[in-house]
Amino acid sequence: MKSAGQGQGFRCKKCGTQSLSKVRSETGRDLETGLYEVPPCARRHLAKPLAREKRQDIMLYPSR
Repeated sequence: MKSAGQGQGFRCKKCGTQSLSKVRSETGRDLETGLYEVPPCARRHLAKPLAREKRQDIMLYPSR
């Protein structure tokens, strides 16, 4: 939920419902230990591609 302004409570980004206090919910994720690469559109000039990583003891997860 996101603040609707001072004294106006909170509003859900997805469905638009309103509440006086934040409602938190946990989301399950299927992540494993390892290195994850960001998509090419999100890379900056200092990001090293995972293809150049030389360590063999870690799992690599390319972006696309």
